[in-house]
Amino acid sequence: MTFKTTLTQLKKFAQYHIQVLAYTRVGDGQLSESPVLVQTWDDVPGPVANITFPDVSTTMARMIWDAPIDSNGVILAYKITYALEGFTTASFSMEFTPETRTYRATDLDREKNYWFSITAKTRLGWGETAQLLVFTTSNRELPQSPSPPRISPSQVQAHQITFTWTPGRDGFAPIR
Repeated sequence: MTFKTTLTQLKKFAQYHIQVLAYTRVGDGQLSESPVLVQTWDDVPGPVANITFPDVSTTMARMIWDAPIDSNGVILAYKITYALEGFTTASFSMEFTPETRTYRATDLDREKNYWFSITAKTRLGWGETAQLLVFTTSNRELPQSPSPPRISPSQVQAHQITFTWTPGRDGFAPIR
């Protein structure tokens, strides 16, 4: 007699050690010998993580990032593009090695909004793109406080609460 089961909700590109055991009212039996090592398939990566712009001036923006939380495979490259807000065509596009975690954009126009995009690539292709809007200025301020949270009684549940708020002025710095 042979039994069959399916393991679900597994992570992509993850290794699993699989063993089985029998159990009855009397207790658990012995684990099967030698766990079987199995790796799930890879896929395109999730979005790049922790993107920040620690240095922004009137003509320069330095971007740093971490690898995607869900790499879903071996990261082969990153691609950064940027363009002035309102333009559909990127004014810059370049691929970087998987070890690269910073990029410095120079010769930007003063007092302008730029859309920066970054995406990671595995052997199966480019993943989800993350975008941030950056304003080129040297007049940075602390952000203003947001409005108080608005909580509707219908949004309160046993294990979660959903609420809304309005952000304050960002001080010309990307909100993280």
